[in-house]
Amino acid sequence: MIKQIFIFTIILIIVVGCTQKTNVVGAGENENPEPISFAVGFDSFETFISYEDSIRNSNCSNLLIGNYENNEAITLLKLTSLPDSIYSLDNVYLSFKIKAQHNFDIIDETTFKIAKIVSQDWFETTATYFSPTDSTKWNNEIPFSEDDYEIIDDIGNYEITNDSLIIEFPENILQNWITDTTSTNYGLAIISENDNNFIELYSTEFSDDFAPKLCFDIQETETDTLISYQEKFNHDTFIYSSDDIYSIYSDEIKISNIQPIKSFLKFNTDNSLFTNEYSELITDTTTFIQQLTINKAKLILTSKNENLYPLSGSISIEPFLVTLDIPDTTNSETPIINSEDIEDLYIISSTDSLNSDEFKIDITKIIQAFTSGEYENNGIILKSVSENNNFIHEEFDIDETKIEIIFTPPYLDN
Repeated sequence: MIKQIFIFTIILIIVVGCTQKTNVVGAGENENPEPISFAVGFDSFETFISYEDSIRNSNCSNLLIGNYENNEAITLLKLTSLPDSIYSLDNVYLSFKIKAQHNFDIIDETTFKIAKIVSQDWFETTATYFSPTDSTKWNNEIPFSEDDYEIIDDIGNYEITNDSLIIEFPENILQNWITDTTSTNYGLAIISENDNNFIELYSTEFSDDFAPKLCFDIQETETDTLISYQEKFNHDTFIYSSDDIYSIYSDEIKISNIQPIKSFLKFNTDNSLFTNEYSELITDTTTFIQQLTINKAKLILTSKNENLYPLSGSISIEPFLVTLDIPDTTNSETPIINSEDIEDLYIISSTDSLNSDEFKIDITKIIQAFTSGEYENNGIILKSVSENNNFIHEEFDIDETKIEIIFTPPYLDN
């Protein structure tokens, strides 16, 4: 009986020893290997390509009006919910909440022009500089121009109180929208012809309280009481002047918002850099690499300090895996990488000031995915989380680009 118990005990020890977590992977004799760090620089990068992507202005939390570095932004507003009739109308005005004024010191009828859109109906989710909807074009088959709108000359006073902008609006336009069945309501365009300044307004997507509104007092019939309306615009967006070519910038790292520019980076982390706890190269490299732990991996970018944004600010960048084997850089009619060609590992974006010399992006999950063999190393995409929201544009020095990796070698009981 004692002999049987002894044999059972020996078998149990063997089974438990074989299933210990520290024994599953690795190489070497140290059961608690210390993390090891190394960095790879420019020589480990195979490709740097920045490329323009599609402009999508819907669901933005702000609206842009103005011009900066030869780029123009025009805000579009449309109200589709109005009373059915009018007996009397009074106190009509537009209401906006100002987010920021970038050298946009004077707001009046000469700098902040209100226009009626007269050519085509448009939809917030599809309107661009080239087309108001997916199936129509702006007037004369050309980008948005003076043929598509009429400046309203009889706009009233402009009043700014704290961050609120109030603009008196002609009663006759609103009255026509409500009572004249032949009057088309394609909404309004807000345009500025000034150079190198722009203004940011809050949009309906930000909040109902901050949404742009058309306000008025109305008595719908003779027997009705006077009611004050504050109707938020059902559709609000901005369009951005651009061309229909998706430019490609080789050997550059650019991140841009107003015209979305993303960056594609392809790099090779040499497996020989991953060693065991004794800094020894491993014979079975593939197994060793797949079983190590990536504690931390950071992509470090160095700013060229050529930021064109007019004021100090910050930018948030997030990385994505690329699932496409080789991006097509020969076709300028579409972006070289589309949304279906990337994989989101839900990495928290990295944020830093535009004035910082170094920008550090957490790519720990990406390096772990590469080393484990879960994903092929086809490179990564860097994009701003605020594309289409403002004029921020940043460029980085490819020569100073590097990756810092901290990893823990696996342990295997020899």
